[in-house]
Parts: sequence; structure tokens; C-alpha cells
Amino acid sequence: MVAYDAVLVGSGINSLACAALLTQQGWRVAVLEREERIGGCIYTSDDLTLPGFTHEVMASWHPLWTGGAAYAELKPELDRRGVEYVNTDLPTGSTTPGGDAAFVWTSLDENVAEMDRHAPGDGAAWESFFNGFMGNADLAFGLLGTELWSTAGLGLGQKAFRRFGRRGSLAFM
Repeated sequence: MVAYDAVLVGSGINSLACAALLTQQGWRVAVLEREERIGGCIYTSDDLTLPGFTHEVMASWHPLWTGGAAYAELKPELDRRGVEYVNTDLPTGSTTPGGDAAFVWTSLDENVAEMDRHAPGDGAAWESFFNGFMGNADLAFGLLGTELWSTAGLGLGQKAFRRFGRRGSLAFM
């Protein structure tokens, strides 16, 4: 019988990253998955639409992964294995009830114009929100990537309190 130092249930990105990091530290790791494929919500499918088209299912999680600490630590090994993230200027879009389409760009200016195309004035509102958010992106993404009940989480909470005060930090979180 094989002895493991860690057994992870589920093969989503967090389990796979955990397994990779533990393995780099010399742990013997087993990953258990009930589905026929690994990856959890992040996977590539070639059977959703037409032959020859591949789709990143639940692809909205990729930016959180590539912006996180585990990816940064594993990136050199992923690079050695040929894993390369490729992006586009137009990552997503959706049809509207009126038969038009709305798009999300990687450019703030393009998004402002796109929102104004659908609802004049919304672009300026989005730009104002976005700029305010980016001024606090360190806290927002820090909280998304940190166990809140950890020392790092406490540090982020203190940082939010210093920045916003009691009421403002509660509203932010």
C-alpha cells in the first residue's frame, strides 16, 4: 500500500496547485477526482459547439489564478513544461435580448466606449468605479488570495482600517 503525506479530494485549480507545491517540497501527494477529467471549473472543451473550436469553460477564473501567489511560484516549472497563457484584447462578449452583442475588452477606453454604445453615460460611471477600484486593488486582490483568518488576512484588515476607517473598511469588505 502506498503511503501519502497528503490526500487532496477534487482536482480543481486549488487542489492541483496545492499538490504541485507540496510535491516540490518532497511530499507524496494523491489527488482524488470523481470526474473523468481533472481541472474542476477550469478546463478546455472541444465538444461544446462546432468541430475545430475549443472553449475555455469557466475561463473567468484564469485571471485570479495567474494573478495569484501559487501561479507565481509555479510559473518557472510551468514554463519549462511549455504552459503558456495567451490572452486577447477581446476576452468575452454576450448577446443581448435585442439581438445585439456587448463585449468586454482588456482596455479601459474600449470598455467605456462599449458601455456608452449600449447606455450613454454608463461608460463614465464605469470609468469612475474602475479607477476607484484600481486605487484599492492591492486590498481587493489581497483579500481574494488570502485566508482571512491568517496573519496575512489580519494585515490586510489593518491596512483597510487605516485606509478607510471603521465604517469604510466594513463597506469595502
